[in-house]
Amino acid sequence: MILREATEEDFDAVARVWKESWISIGNNNEIDDAVTVADLRARIPGRIAGGWSLFVAENQGRIDAMLAIERAINHLDQVFVAPSAQGRGLGSALLAHARSLMPEEMWLSTAANNTRAREWYEREGFVLEKIEHNPKFDRDVAYYRWRAAA
Repeated sequence: MILREATEEDFDAVARVWKESWISIGNNNEIDDAVTVADLRARIPGRIAGGWSLFVAENQGRIDAMLAIERAINHLDQVFVAPSAQGRGLGSALLAHARSLMPEEMWLSTAANNTRAREWYEREGFVLEKIEHNPKFDRDVAYYRWRAAA
């Protein structure tokens, strides 16, 4: 596996991983279903211009995972692994990379009913800070924070 910064040539694959992984979670609603791979692809340049650092995990020429962070605010924004590549340590490798770039602390949010992700984040040392309803996405969102050991 090669972990590297994404290039514009990767954006189609990043959008595919993003959508496939989200669908695999099983938490879709009508809002999620309306978002296409093309919609996600179209968001990427603006998110990068707005502060995202975007990384991909590549295996034999195939993008299997993506990581998006906002270093200026210590935000782990997106971590998605393609369903066909889950269970191989890619998420842990991406999280380790995020920690190398934000070594003091970071925060994230995830769907409150995404129990698989929440359990993983908690095993990785993230602490639940709050759960709030997000009307834009019509779901409860769990907010987590990780801080380096003192």
